[in-house]
Amino acid sequence: MSKKVAALLLIVSLFAISCTAAQDAGAQPEVNTAEPYEWVLTALRDNGTAVEALSTISQPFFEPEGQVIQVDGQEVQLFAFPNEAEAATAAATIDASGSTVGTTMLSWLATPHFFKSGNLIVLYVGDTEAVIAALQGVLGSQIAGGSTAQSALPPVVEINTTETLLTNDQQEYANSAFGLSFLLPANWFGPEEYVSEQTLRVEVGTDAVYPYGTDPTERPEAKPNAYHVVVQYDKDGQSGDMNDTYQTLAAMQDGESLSDARGMIIRIRPLDLNGLTGYEYIATLSETAQTTAVYSRMSILTDAQGNFVTVLGTPSQVELADGTSWQDAYRLIDEVNLPAYHQIVSSISVAD
Repeated sequence: MSKKVAALLLIVSLFAISCTAAQDAGAQPEVNTAEPYEWVLTALRDNGTAVEALSTISQPFFEPEGQVIQVDGQEVQLFAFPNEAEAATAAATIDASGSTVGTTMLSWLATPHFFKSGNLIVLYVGDTEAVIAALQGVLGSQIAGGSTAQSALPPVVEINTTETLLTNDQQEYANSAFGLSFLLPANWFGPEEYVSEQTLRVEVGTDAVYPYGTDPTERPEAKPNAYHVVVQYDKDGQSGDMNDTYQTLAAMQDGESLSDARGMIIRIRPLDLNGLTGYEYIATLSETAQTTAVYSRMSILTDAQGNFVTVLGTPSQVELADGTSWQDAYRLIDEVNLPAYHQIVSSISVAD
């Protein structure tokens, strides 16, 4: 196991996630494969759409450098492949939800929409119906993402989101000895604290939380489809393992994955808030490792003194409907609770 991935495995258990092939799109207009970018711009303008070329872009999941254009004020990414065969091969690596491309798992800030025509793959991340309609008018039906993803996913057990989604009611956690504070939904359980020398561990969640180290046999029957968040503050600034993790993520790009025979991590985005900087990422197992299902969303933050705050969000007691993969079910629980997770992360404050 590589040193970079091994450092991350010290923080969270990782597990495998598989990719499914994208669905074939319906009939699409012909693209001028010699000049696909100009063809798209002209076709959109001919349909009365406001469009403008902006800049180039590189994505870790596609080989060609892309072109960013603005369609009715929204950014759209175009990727021209050398030929239609290579574009088709790349399109087949996009799963139906648009959340995974090849071995790269992605967490979008809005709904992804992938289109393909000829040697061109087009990506729009957003929810503006006029932009989606304009792209469909030129490129045909999307091949992944958006409503296509929802219809393609296998059935998942129903979740009572009224208990897990973020509400306007908040409660504050604060520990004056460590100077750590953050906000969490008022209807969540906890906090449960554990202190060891210069380390503070705080757990909260949609279901009951127990003292750190409590044996599972000593807990009553747990609520299904729960979500727990652990915030850990290491105040001594001497954690080499966390520093290795931080440096590994710093060397990656958003959406890029790193894996070995067991572990896989996917960097989501950089973080800069309240005097803390760091990264959000997903921790899982590589495709070759098939063990107990665990899914974790992680954030690692550090301050000017080199102290570290880590935030671990984990679905628990996940129920599966017939035909549902655990990967999809765990991802759904994570997405349902993502607003609350982001609230906790963005509200973290560490007093000097």
